[in-house]
Amino acid sequence: MSTLLLFALVGAVALVWGVIAIRTWPSLDGKHAGRPMHMLLWAVAITAVACSVLESQGLHGVSRSISAIAGFAFPCVMLAGIFGTLAIRGRAAHPLVPAGLLAFSGVVASSAVINGQIGEVTWGVALGVLYLPGLVLAIWKTSASRESIRQTVRRISVSVVWLSLAYAAVDLTHALGDLPRRIVLPGVEFRLAGVTPHANLLAFTAAIAFFLTMRARPRFWLLHLLACLAILFLAEARTLTVGLLVAGAGYWIVNARKSRMVRAINTAIFGAPIAVFLWPAIVSSFDESSLASDVTTLNSRTLVWDLVAANWTERPVFGWGAFTFDNATGSPLSALFFNNSHNQFLEALIEGGTVGLLLMGGVAVALAWSLTKARDAPYVAVTIMCLFFMMTEVPFTLHNYGFSYVVVLAALLLAILVPGPTVRSAAGSVEPTLPERQDAHLAKLEGALTAQRIARTSAVSGPGEPR
Repeated sequence: MSTLLLFALVGAVALVWGVIAIRTWPSLDGKHAGRPMHMLLWAVAITAVACSVLESQGLHGVSRSISAIAGFAFPCVMLAGIFGTLAIRGRAAHPLVPAGLLAFSGVVASSAVINGQIGEVTWGVALGVLYLPGLVLAIWKTSASRESIRQTVRRISVSVVWLSLAYAAVDLTHALGDLPRRIVLPGVEFRLAGVTPHANLLAFTAAIAFFLTMRARPRFWLLHLLACLAILFLAEARTLTVGLLVAGAGYWIVNARKSRMVRAINTAIFGAPIAVFLWPAIVSSFDESSLASDVTTLNSRTLVWDLVAANWTERPVFGWGAFTFDNATGSPLSALFFNNSHNQFLEALIEGGTVGLLLMGGVAVALAWSLTKARDAPYVAVTIMCLFFMMTEVPFTLHNYGFSYVVVLAALLLAILVPGPTVRSAAGSVEPTLPERQDAHLAKLEGALTAQRIARTSAVSGPGEPR
């Protein structure tokens, strides 16, 4: 009974804070713009990192208690955000991205209700359906500028990088994950997970930090870049490495600010060798699909891909629901050693059926199309990495695990992808935000009124008379 009262109190406080924060969401400007959203991102990141470190230290009870409380409190804030921001006009360069993600969330949540999954999983997991729409709306409807949002993302991701290196220096045994390394290092048998639960999550966070730091160049930026590279080497995420190479090429091509024809030629020059390398890897992966195989970059992922292909036809329209892989549900993919489909599009297919797949495919097409026009190098690099990551992971499926570091990674990605690319003028200045445009308009209006008053005063006083 005391546990239920504790959760009720936490939920009530979180819901009240969320309502207050959402009511001030569009009215804050200047240095206070987007403060509730920034606070939310930091709170989620700090809590997830703390839970991950406690879990790696073997303090499972403490970690799971904090996760359970956070898994109840944060969804309450998300729920307040979902209802509180509906009347606020969203800002996005490509509205199809946030609209598609919101529609996808609605489909998988409805499918979970139709298939009776909500009552079978714990509330800590069930409330996870609010994370994706809540984060999308929080970032889409905030008054903060794109640059301000990216600054928060950069600081969070760089903090995770340095905390992971510090954790490895202090306690290497617990900082390492459970995945063996392929590149042998003396005394380091496993890939580094750091303050995250998985090496791939740490590597992707470091990659985001790398490109944002490269553009922003804050104090000690070169040291930050070296730390990111060290993390990428120690985490050893192979699929992400391929995506990172493509993203690096995209960053260089866009940052050079050449003509569209030159960019297309450079893209072909860089893309051809990568395509030649990837195609045999994909073909061999399906030919050798087994748990014992270690096939290039896909490993045994193709096994679960085959399971998805064999079972989605039983629920072809709306899928099996948001918790298809949860052990508590009765779906054919529950009680397996897989937590997800290891492919965002197949995950959308098994959870949301054909409708879910079309929505997630539409989001991917919108992101890919934006690359043909964007001149924002960090946006291009992160979008490319995201599209590659979606081929073997599920960055936008947050409801499988309840509250975990997966929410943090999705939040960092959404904070860059949802607002869209930063628009810069030929001189390199950043596009002014809505409050900045309003202030500039007011300043211009005041200047015009002052000029009119001076002109009238001059006309009344006459030439040579004191004014």
